[in-house]
Amino acid sequence: MGNCDLIINVKGIEYLIETKKFYSLKRFKEGKTQLTYYCSRRNIDEGVYIVFIENHLDIEDVEEAKETIDGVSINTYLIRYDEETDF
Repeated sequence: MGNCDLIINVKGIEYLIETKKFYSLKRFKEGKTQLTYYCSRRNIDEGVYIVFIENHLDIEDVEEAKETIDGVSINTYLIRYDEETDF
């Protein structure tokens, strides 16, 4: 695994942000695992997972949520877009 997409430092506190475009449920879940790894490696207990998903897709297991994976709190946010109109 490489590095996190974005690290924001606010007054000495680091926030890790991972972004993905939704392609499949498997890759969606792998992104959460990837962010958990990055947070654990930097000893950070919370990460933000931003997923871009096409408007017409309605996948049951893909939703905004806050969950804990291996002791790391993952906040998932979905940004819906229309491929034809560029958001």
